[in-house]
Amino acid sequence: MSGHTFVLNGERVTVEIADDVGLLWVLRDVLGVTGAKYGCGINVCKACTSHVNGNAFNPCAAPIGAAQGLTRSPRSRV
Repeated sequence: MSGHTFVLNGERVTVEIADDVGLLWVLRDVLGVTGAKYGCGINVCKACTSHVNGNAFNPCAAPIGAAQGLTRSPRSRV
């Protein structure tokens, strides 16, 4: 396990979790952020779309390692 640090809704957060855990699951199950939904899990339906660094980003198909240094804004800003 390793520490992954990123900005979530304006707050810097660090989670200690394996590098291959999906970012969507970290957001929902570890951090309690339920705005991003699970749909297909393969980046097709876009139910998980989040606002990251000013762009649409789909965390269902990305491991937590992809979040290093990213800034995620509330879903209402998408």
